[in-house]
Amino acid sequence: MLLILMQAWQPALAVGDGVKYRIAWDATDSRYHVFLQPTSTPLPDESYSGATVTVRVPHLTGADRFAFTDNSIQSVDKTTWTVEEVRAEEDDGSCSSTRECQVDNADFDYLTFIMDIRQLNVFALQSMQEVEAFSFAAASGCLSGVEVMPDDDLFNVMAELNSRNVANFFINKGWRRNANDPMWTSNENHYLGSYGGAVNCSEDPDGSADDDSDGLTNTEEGTLGTDPKKADSDNDGLSDREEVKVTKTDPLKADTDDDGKNDKTEVGSDLSKPLDTDKDTKIDALESSILDADNDGVVNERDAEDGNPNNDSDGDGYGNMEEKVAGTDPLDPASKPSTSTDDDADGLTNTEEGTLGTDPKKADTDGDGEDDGAEVGADINNPKDTDGDEKIDALESSILDADNDGVMNERDAKDGDPNNDSDGDGYGNMEEKVAGTDPLDPASKPSTPPQPTHIAVPTLTQWAQIALALLLGGVAALRVSRANKRDS
Repeated sequence: MLLILMQAWQPALAVGDGVKYRIAWDATDSRYHVFLQPTSTPLPDESYSGATVTVRVPHLTGADRFAFTDNSIQSVDKTTWTVEEVRAEEDDGSCSSTRECQVDNADFDYLTFIMDIRQLNVFALQSMQEVEAFSFAAASGCLSGVEVMPDDDLFNVMAELNSRNVANFFINKGWRRNANDPMWTSNENHYLGSYGGAVNCSEDPDGSADDDSDGLTNTEEGTLGTDPKKADSDNDGLSDREEVKVTKTDPLKADTDDDGKNDKTEVGSDLSKPLDTDKDTKIDALESSILDADNDGVVNERDAEDGNPNNDSDGDGYGNMEEKVAGTDPLDPASKPSTSTDDDADGLTNTEEGTLGTDPKKADTDGDGEDDGAEVGADINNPKDTDGDEKIDALESSILDADNDGVMNERDAKDGDPNNDSDGDGYGNMEEKVAGTDPLDPASKPSTPPQPTHIAVPTLTQWAQIALALLLGGVAALRVSRANKRDS
């Protein structure tokens, strides 16, 4: 902390990467707000404790005197800002200050805010994107002339000469001056200056000023990011207020839906009745005229149900997807699929194939050698489904075996499960394939496995008898052996 605070005495640099400070009065919450604006994105983004913001306020007396409210600082999360006051000495030599009196610039009093940070990237600094650092209240309310202390302020100059810590200061590891030096040191200051000027309370005391007369206050435009000096920030022909309050389009984007037509063109001439081609309550300026969300051949701007491919946009009785497959125009009621045309000569009309899901341009949709008409059968309302898996035969191959279990897809209700038992004989298809039996014939099943040969195991009594016999036999043999020895 001490090392970093010492660096705050260094003067701000005029150029390079770093931050600028701004202070503004907000009438909506009656507070002064202090902002940071980085000139570039620091990498890594690591801001350090010791950042200093010195604000100068006009030195007034009596009821007009700036009165800082104690404990009124609101810091950004993971930071804490504390303040020290240095006021100009009065004519009688007195002053009210938490630090000391100053005689260098009798026109101003000074508030020096010092930051302690607990998360180095808390500000998430991005190039030219302003972020708030802290805010504070004053019992005296808005006072014109409050501003970030300029570098050439006499109090600042004299403070530097006398090694007093009041200079505006900021440091972030990602902006080290010597990019070739792998070792970062804190012997630098990344504060570049202020912007926005001094507070002028007479400009907008209640926050209701509208400089560009577009119907949005300057305060509202500051929040939105639009230009308070320009009624139509994105030059699309609609004022910022019209886009925010009426059409709900993006006031910062001329073509909100990115379809190549600017918002004004898609809204039309009557702002009270913006164009809505498909009557789905989403205006054309918010629906793309080139994207087709449900891929049914009708772009979103003309599809009242752009998440439903079976919607019938032209009301001719045929869904958009059906017409797309048939090659007819889903937006022209006079253009509809033929009820008799059979482009692939498979015995099914294009319309029937659109209903079934087969390909009207391909006689054998599943490529198994049988035309779709033959696989569907005589009753189109009840097409063949040999394995009963709700996938009709015309869409399941009779020559492919997806799970390699010996049963073709068309006859396998679970053509992704080799252990399925298609004939219900208790043996899975793969088991029958390995055994060489027919997995589709319940009478053909693997042989009953041979039973193991029975081996008699002696009981305990029998084991005892065997042991006794062996013992007696051994005794007899021993007697014979001894008799033989005596005889010899």
